[in-house]
Amino acid sequence: MPLVRVHLLDGFEDDRVECSVSGQVIGESGVTTSPLYGGALEGRTLDATVPEGTVHVEVRVPTRDLSEAIDLDAFGDVDLLASIEDGRLTVKPNVSPTPPGYG
Repeated sequence: MPLVRVHLLDGFEDDRVECSVSGQVIGESGVTTSPLYGGALEGRTLDATVPEGTVHVEVRVPTRDLSEAIDLDAFGDVDLLASIEDGRLTVKPNVSPTPPGYG
């Protein structure tokens, strides 16, 4: 079964982050981006195992009243990149052939 990894990157400051991945809800409190490493949670991700096929992913930051949703095909592991920039939450697939690095 594929793994959907939501990488929390830039702009988080002591935030609550919740992800709904095809009905599974996962979350973390106190998420802060590390300016030294460029990733929140010291490079950890919010992960969910899903059945193959189209999945709906919604990332919410209730501490800032932000949310963004994306539908994607998960026929293998998928990395999503989530950032807060200029007061907006962006969630997009990683288009690089390798997972994002931290530090």
